[in-house]
Amino acid sequence: MRRLLLIVGGVIGVAILIVVALVGYAYLNLNSIIAANRARLLDRVSAAVGRPIEAGEIKASLGRGVGIEVTGVKLADDAAFSQLPFVQAADVFLKVELLPLLHKEIKVTELVLKQPQIRIIRSTSGTMNLSTISKKGASATGNLTQPGAAPESGGAPL
Repeated sequence: MRRLLLIVGGVIGVAILIVVALVGYAYLNLNSIIAANRARLLDRVSAAVGRPIEAGEIKASLGRGVGIEVTGVKLADDAAFSQLPFVQAADVFLKVELLPLLHKEIKVTELVLKQPQIRIIRSTSGTMNLSTISKKGASATGNLTQPGAAPESGGAPL
């Protein structure tokens, strides 16, 4: 029985060492992982928000957890409201959880916008450009796809 416990303990110990090594490798090489998956990351963020997003440089930093710094961020507006970006920020800082990153998921715990410009527009019918963010049924260009719904035109700033 003692021998069986030693074998099981050894196997568990080796498995833990392998996991720690993999996590350490991913943690140290996070910038290269982000660079290799840049287009995929931006596509996933665009799909989650329901609008196209542009970004300059994306860098990871280590400190109290994993931080991601994105420069030159532009989130497109609903095409029915404006051709100008809905949100534009010089820098965006994200704090994310490490373990979900290993499963190709991003769980944001903190989001900070530096020098943001946010354009909120209300149409003549009272609909706001905020209403189509991350809605199911809104395409990446911002056009509504509800049956019989036509895009509104002529928005007025608040």
